[in-house]
Amino acid sequence: MTDNLSQQQIAEYIEAFDLFDTEGQGSLPLEKVPHVLQALGLVPNEYNIQSLQQSKLEEGETSIDCMGFLHLMATSRTEAAAREATVRARWEMLDAALATLDRTDTGIIQCSDLKRVMKDVLKGEDLESFLLEADKDGIGKVSYKELVGVLMQGV
Repeated sequence: MTDNLSQQQIAEYIEAFDLFDTEGQGSLPLEKVPHVLQALGLVPNEYNIQSLQQSKLEEGETSIDCMGFLHLMATSRTEAAAREATVRARWEMLDAALATLDRTDTGIIQCSDLKRVMKDVLKGEDLESFLLEADKDGIGKVSYKELVGVLMQGV
């Protein structure tokens, strides 16, 4: 399962693993995994860490060996690449959809057009709040590139 890791990545991950395997046992307690990830410059996803710990505990294990760690890294890299591709595709679709509202081909959308399109998605205060966030300067126009950024927050 480490097929999608380069030799350089494998070496880097093994080195980081070994730094935390201070006793040279070839395994790490599960609670050290987030620290190894941080040492690699990664931000551990709390849900994934808890899921890993839960699955290992269900198997009766309280540690992870180097191959298990490499498998974890390969899996997480694959998942991250898939998430990135999904976000990129969503951004491109959203960008293309908003471009159709740009009547003058200037990258600007009239708030009235945006309100008409969004009224079925957002209601009342949510719609007004969205429009206020989108039209920060209050001129009734929105850059659709900036709007895509607002819409993609938290994705």
